[in-house]
Amino acid sequence: MHPLFERASALTEAIIGAAIELLPIHKAQLLSYMKLLDIPLGLLLNFHQMRLADGVHRLILPGANG
Repeated sequence: MHPLFERASALTEAIIGAAIELLPIHKAQLLSYMKLLDIPLGLLLNFHQMRLADGVHRLILPGANG
């Protein structure tokens, strides 16, 4: 098994769960994963919107872009 498989699997599970519901707690959860994994950018997708573009949120860790 690839050494990062478990971490990637947990992250994709969280992303899919967040994509099904877009609650404020999911933004906080995504930011927590980003901090833990040292990933500067993240996407939160809400497929319950009429237009997917209305349900896409790009999150940036504070200080990651400067």
